[in-house]
Amino acid sequence: MKLSDPLRAVFDGVNPLWLPFLDCEEFASALAAIDVSQATPPVGLILEAFRYVPPSEVAVVILGEDPYVKEGQAQGLCFSVPAGAALPRSLVNVFGCLARGGFRREGGSGDLRPWAVDRVLLLNTALTAELGGKSGAHLAAWRPFTDRFIREFCAARAQDPVHFLLWGGPARAHAAAVRKRGHHAHEWTHPSPCADNMLSPDRKFRACPHFEDVNAALAAAGKQKIAWDTHAPVFAFSDGGCSDNGGPKARASFAAVLVGGPFAGCVVRGEVCAREYSFVDSSVPVAGIRATDKTASPSNNRGELLGLIYAFLALLRGKALGRIEVVSDSEICLKTLKEWLPSRILKGTANQLKNYDLVAIAWRLLGELRAQATEVVLTWTKGHPKGAMPAESHSRLLRSGNQKADDHCKIVLEKSGGSPDRYSIEVLGGPDAVRQLMRSAESSHNSQ
Repeated sequence: MKLSDPLRAVFDGVNPLWLPFLDCEEFASALAAIDVSQATPPVGLILEAFRYVPPSEVAVVILGEDPYVKEGQAQGLCFSVPAGAALPRSLVNVFGCLARGGFRREGGSGDLRPWAVDRVLLLNTALTAELGGKSGAHLAAWRPFTDRFIREFCAARAQDPVHFLLWGGPARAHAAAVRKRGHHAHEWTHPSPCADNMLSPDRKFRACPHFEDVNAALAAAGKQKIAWDTHAPVFAFSDGGCSDNGGPKARASFAAVLVGGPFAGCVVRGEVCAREYSFVDSSVPVAGIRATDKTASPSNNRGELLGLIYAFLALLRGKALGRIEVVSDSEICLKTLKEWLPSRILKGTANQLKNYDLVAIAWRLLGELRAQATEVVLTWTKGHPKGAMPAESHSRLLRSGNQKADDHCKIVLEKSGGSPDRYSIEVLGGPDAVRQLMRSAESSHNSQ
C-alpha cells in the first residue's frame, strides 16, 4: 500500500503479523474517503488495536461501533480512553457490568490496554470518527474493510475459534458471518446510554453476561481466562541460587516467576554464565542481554540480580502496564537499586559496586519499566521462612511466589552439567514476546 508521508505513522509499531490483514484495497479506500486531519483518533492511533497481541494469540475480539468523538478521548482501542481522561458514559456502563460480574477495577482509569495485552482485540467497526461531530459519520467508509478483516481473520483462525463480543447494531451485523466460520458470536446492545436507557433492567448493558461467559468457555476449553480486572496487579517473583558459593566449583542459577494479567505463571530461568553481561543493543534495552568475553565467577548475588533482570525484561516484553510488584528475598539487591546505586550515581562512584555489569543493566531496565507501567514496587520478602504459612492473603502470595522461584532455581542447578561459559536460559509459558527472550539469548550466544 502506498501512503503519503503524513499517513506513514498509521503503520508504525503495528505487529508485522497483522500486515497481511491490513495492507489491502479496502483499508486504502477508507483512508482516502475521510479527512484524517479532522478525524479521531489521531493518525498514529488508527491501528493501535494491532500493536499488542499477534493474530495467533487473540482469544477475544470486542467489536464496538466507532471511536469517541470528543478530543483527547479516542485512543484506537474500542471503549478505551487514556489514563486521566474523563470516563465516557458508555465506559461507565462497561465498568458497571464488570462490577456486577465480580471483577474489580483498580483506580479510576479508563485505559483498557491491559485487555489488549491479555489477548483481547479491541476493535471498532469504524476505525475513525469525525472529531467533534456526530457518531457514525465514518461507518460507511470503513464497512468494506471491516467485512473483509472479519472474514479473513476468521478464516486464519478456523482451527482455533475466537470469541467475538458484538456490542451494538453495526457490530451485531457481523454475527452471522462469525458463526458461519465456526467462531463464537456473543451479542448485546451497545453500552451507550442512548440505547441503554430504553431497555428493561434485564437487557441493560450492566446485565450483559459476556465477561463471565467468555471466561467460563475459555476455562472449559483448557485455555487461560482473561484478566478482566482492569489494571489488575502483576507480580514478578525473582530469585537466585548457587552451589559452592564463593568456591572454585560455584554454579549459580536464576529464576523469575510472573503471575497476573497475560503472564499466567510465566517462568524465565537459567544458569548464570561465568562471564559478565551487557545489552545486546544498548539503545534498545528490551532486546535483551548477552554474555561478553570478560569472565565473572558465578555467585548467589549474580543469580539474584539476573532473576531481577529477567523479571524486568519479561514485564517489558509482555507490556505490563498497570501496577507491578517485583518481589525478591535479596535485601542487598533491592537496597542496591532503591538506595545505594542512586546515591553512588550522584557521587560518581557507581562503577565501584560489586557486579556492576548486572547492577547497571537492572537499573536501566527498571527505569524503562517505570516509564511503561502505572506503578512499579520493589518488595523484599524473607526467604525460606519457617513456620506456618501466614493467613493474610498478600503475605501468603509473597511467600508462595518466592518459594516457586526458589524451586525453579533448584531445578536449574539439578539439571546443570554443561559448561558455565554457556549462556543458559529457558522460558516456560507466557506471551510469545516473552518466549522470544530465549531465542534472543540463543542468537546472541551463537553470534559470539
